[in-house]
Amino acid sequence: MSGMEQAGLLALLLLAAACSKEAPPKPVVVEAAAGTSDLSRTLASFEAVAPAKGTIEGLVVFDGVPPDRVPINTSAEGGCGLDPNEPALTETWVIHEARFANVFVWLDNPPAHEAQVPSEALVLRQRGCVYRPHALALRVGQKLEITNEDRARHNVHALPRRNADFNISQAEGAPAIETVFTTAENPLPILCDLHPWMKAWVGVFDHPYYAVTGADGRFTLAGLPPGEYHLHAWHEVLGKLTASVTLAGDAGARICLTYKKKE
Repeated sequence: MSGMEQAGLLALLLLAAACSKEAPPKPVVVEAAAGTSDLSRTLASFEAVAPAKGTIEGLVVFDGVPPDRVPINTSAEGGCGLDPNEPALTETWVIHEARFANVFVWLDNPPAHEAQVPSEALVLRQRGCVYRPHALALRVGQKLEITNEDRARHNVHALPRRNADFNISQAEGAPAIETVFTTAENPLPILCDLHPWMKAWVGVFDHPYYAVTGADGRFTLAGLPPGEYHLHAWHEVLGKLTASVTLAGDAGARICLTYKKKE
């Protein structure tokens, strides 16, 4: 067997090992598939993660060559104040070494809980004519503040399906727009009618078992009793993935969710 063939075989074995464990108390990993070398390395690294008791440690990956992030041309829009050290790029596909950011993950069958709604407000910033962050999640009843840090006027337009919509003009230096969502809802879009490229996604949950993946593609759901749990993941273009994972006894679990580009 040649050196190249041996390297290829090793990568496949690492990939299989990262996504083959099924029986508690060993970590559970599902949905990963053979792909690029970046994917293989990422999955092999995730294999080293040790989940704590009552914790689901997760990873969301993209199998394949992701679409490019495209620069957003805001030069014609006075007052956007684009920071040259933080260029505006489209955020639909934020993928590095197969790690998929801006993916919502939540439990479909959360356990009973006594967690209070956080008193701290989450902030959605308009800076450089881009919503930052692109994806955020909060609890029903938790305050959301939307700020305008630009020298341009914005028009904050929420389009929920289950909550009350709003469409509010926000001038430079205006106070933050404050809102509270009263009903759980899968991620809803918030737009700016004056800058059509601006879009953010907000997930609203009636329990504390949710997350949004960051640049590392990771998420953690903690404080769970033993049992079988059903997870949903959602991306704005690729839609929903589902998976199940079991926490048994004193064990935690590890789970990998893999998206592929639609044909």
